[in-house]
Amino acid sequence: MYDVSVIILCYNRLPYTKKCYESLLKNCPDNTETVFVDNGSVDGTRDWLSSIKKENVKVILNDKNLFPAGGNATGLRNASEAKAYLLCDNDGFFEDDLWYKTAMMFFEDFPDVGIVGMRKSRWQHSAPEAMQYHKGIEYKETQRVASFSLLRPEVAKYLGTHLHGKWIGHIIAILAKRINYKSIRLEKGYILDQSDEDLNNPEYREQYEKLWTEKHRLNEFYRRINILDKESDK
Repeated sequence: MYDVSVIILCYNRLPYTKKCYESLLKNCPDNTETVFVDNGSVDGTRDWLSSIKKENVKVILNDKNLFPAGGNATGLRNASEAKAYLLCDNDGFFEDDLWYKTAMMFFEDFPDVGIVGMRKSRWQHSAPEAMQYHKGIEYKETQRVASFSLLRPEVAKYLGTHLHGKWIGHIIAILAKRINYKSIRLEKGYILDQSDEDLNNPEYREQYEKLWTEKHRLNEFYRRINILDKESDK
């Protein structure tokens, strides 16, 4: 059994993928599995992934873009048995191993927590839920978790068979709640977003801020709930 199985979802951006994997190797438990899931990249990503020949690395090359929901579900279904599972976009960057140690501490101390999400971006809007503290760590109980989330095995197994549609934002917390697990988000940036560098461009950041207003986020939240309900009725 692995300590953690990391599902890295890829769609182009090969330089990001290389840096993500390199940082993971330096800042993960020795007993880690990496599952790369490529959603139809056309920039050389698939050739590079296929060149990795390691016993603890799996490479899944999808024939078409299954989007975040389909890609992550595929990764979870093909991952080996592990104590926890991490959903990670290929723009993630691991600065240290606290992402694993901190999240596992919450799993051990709170049996009802099924997802520990990471605050990945320094520009990410703060969620309105009340801040709490555990052993000096800031966190919030929330339904706003997406990529860069550590999952209990029970939640990972459920998501692998029940995650549908295109996106995972917010939906994974709703699914976890269905099997009686809460989701929290750590407020420190334990896993960083390489694409943050794009937000140093004032014009880009202005567009980002305009798009992700609180009103838009809430509308998107409820729209995805409706999509999830329709999927579950099928």
